[in-house]
Amino acid sequence: MRFWFLFAVIIFNQQALAQGVDFDKEFPLSEEDLYAPLIGENGELPSDYNALNTTNAEIVEPQAPENSQIDAEFERFYQENAQAIQEVAEPIYAEPTEGLGFVPQQSAESAEELSTEGNIQPPKNAKSIAVKDLPKASSEQLAQQQNEAQNAQTAESLKALENSVEKMELTIESIINKGLAAENSEKASVKPLNDMPVLTNLTEADVASVGLLNADSGFNNNVFDTVSRESAENFIQKVTTSNLQSTSLNKLVLNLLLTQANAPEGDNQSNSSWLAFRIQNLFNLGEFRHAELLLSKAGLTPQNLNQHEGLPAIWVQSKLVQGDLQSACPFVRENILNAGNVFWRKALLTCQLLTGDEKGFELSLNMLDQKTRREDALLYSLFDAVQGNADMPILKVDQELSALHTAVLLSSPDLVTPNIVPLLPDVALNKLAKNVALNMSLRIQAAESLVERFNFFDDIALLGLLYDKADFDPKVVESPGVERFAEAEVDGSIARALLWQGAKVSGLPSTRALTMKALWDRAYRDKMFRLAARLKPELRGIQADTNLAWLAPQVIEHSLLNGDFEHAQTWWGALKSNRSLSNQLAQKRAEIAIYMSFVEKEVSTPNFNQWLKTKSMSDEQDRQFIEMLLSLLEASEITFPDHVWQEMAQHITSYANQSQDMGALWLRLLGNHLEKQSMVPALNLIYQPFVEYKMDQVSVQTLSNVMTSLNFLGLSDTALNLTFEALIDTSKL
Repeated sequence: MRFWFLFAVIIFNQQALAQGVDFDKEFPLSEEDLYAPLIGENGELPSDYNALNTTNAEIVEPQAPENSQIDAEFERFYQENAQAIQEVAEPIYAEPTEGLGFVPQQSAESAEELSTEGNIQPPKNAKSIAVKDLPKASSEQLAQQQNEAQNAQTAESLKALENSVEKMELTIESIINKGLAAENSEKASVKPLNDMPVLTNLTEADVASVGLLNADSGFNNNVFDTVSRESAENFIQKVTTSNLQSTSLNKLVLNLLLTQANAPEGDNQSNSSWLAFRIQNLFNLGEFRHAELLLSKAGLTPQNLNQHEGLPAIWVQSKLVQGDLQSACPFVRENILNAGNVFWRKALLTCQLLTGDEKGFELSLNMLDQKTRREDALLYSLFDAVQGNADMPILKVDQELSALHTAVLLSSPDLVTPNIVPLLPDVALNKLAKNVALNMSLRIQAAESLVERFNFFDDIALLGLLYDKADFDPKVVESPGVERFAEAEVDGSIARALLWQGAKVSGLPSTRALTMKALWDRAYRDKMFRLAARLKPELRGIQADTNLAWLAPQVIEHSLLNGDFEHAQTWWGALKSNRSLSNQLAQKRAEIAIYMSFVEKEVSTPNFNQWLKTKSMSDEQDRQFIEMLLSLLEASEITFPDHVWQEMAQHITSYANQSQDMGALWLRLLGNHLEKQSMVPALNLIYQPFVEYKMDQVSVQTLSNVMTSLNFLGLSDTALNLTFEALIDTSKL
């Protein structure tokens, strides 16, 4: 499997952050090309991920296929993707409002695209597949593909027999019988059914320390040297399961999990290898794509998995969510005899259900007792729903979905409803967004959730393509009042798609800017602030300009919240150079000037005094904001006129702190760890107030101590991001 993780990072750093990015130039696809990124077996985009084969993650350039392979390659490629490009005749969900110009995706023309004789035909507007469009492969891959083509008929003829044998033999009953026989045998052991050869030279320590980031992009390789294994596990698991509000703190712990570093020493509580523990916590964060990259970097295969404690179950979960049943399910069947963990029985049930082994699944299910069912009631409810024996269970807003839950849901995407989308991990959302059989609104919601929650540049590309693919009445899209049509649309995703298209058709930058502002406002309504921040005005050809000074404050705040400081400075230049601002916009510029002082590491005294005039010391809310801002300036070692402290003291009646302060003991322990340069123990204390309380409940003193500590540890970017998360009130954007 090929991964282009590094390529996505390079694109993001060099293009997405550039001043003149234009979506249509970055992704120059016509209407006929819109199917092209969506037809891969696994929904691959034109930019997939390269395998990370070295420590420095070098990009391996693929080679073009030989001429003798072209015909076979064409046939194989088309056969694998024919099903993916076929639209269904009936959408699974009802379409959004038609009265506002939205055209349901299944029109009469698209229905005619399906062959009446049962033969699969590509849609009329699908991109024709040419030789130059075929995926390029290395010589080793071509040799393997040629060998597979030669054995295709043999494999197909044996498939039915193999399935029937599995259905007869690989059931819970036969497994138990074999297990009882093994217990009575002198040769009984905990080895797998087949002794697999070792196909990697990596040692246990190499596998444990494998990572995607080094000291330049993550942490030093000795980051865990000053902490015990038990303490490290407690800290990481506490963070990944606490649903932190802070994007910057979530990103920091993600980088910690992805860093190539020595494993901490000591006994562990997870009963698994250090890599298995790290990947499980990536699962907790919904980061299955990064988890798969780590597994690939470690060189793990079914042949060597059993050498590493806990990794077999992790590997199976990753493969099941990706839909790779051919790899996962045979491995489950080979290893279930050696499993004392109930996971393997649930994994076998999942495989039997997803591979269509009805008799085996029914027998396995009937052998379960009520206690086992209650331990994972949701999984068995999903089994019933997939089989049509029960309705889809109603999930809680904070419901945790395991890998097995996700795999079952992906096998029947008609069960996925909008309230489930925010609960799914990145791989599942990616698959839903690229599933042409689903309702367009649900696909857009999945892509929007990807952009809101994760940080892959290709997610923005996919969302833009889906926005463009939504079918509207051209008169509505081109209407000067397209914002009014979008406002009347009850489906937020469809409304944003309409505004995205509307922002393209106008020739005036000011009109496009107004439409993009309406798109952002609709994202705020759905609490998707990061989505709004990542849909930059440049993606619709809107450049920073003094004539768009009215838009600049919003763009700057977006960029600061998203950690895109270069983009914020570009628009700040356009704002501060405009001298003909309204009184309200001038006040907003004074506030933005204070925000930018954290980026520029200095405060202009005239700007500071001008901003202070917009605040009232007699207003408690203003006074609290001033106190927080001054404290954060001091924590960032930025000098400012300090006369304001005395002015503030004249207007307060009590010095009592109404927020949650971590207290003297927390501060003393944090200071000790900082003095010893103990990174992980210090981070454990830094995260504690945000795990226990909401951001706005943390006291100003505690917040400033956190900023000081992060800067001392060399994590100034995280400190800066956290500063803007505390200062910028998203409810007022």
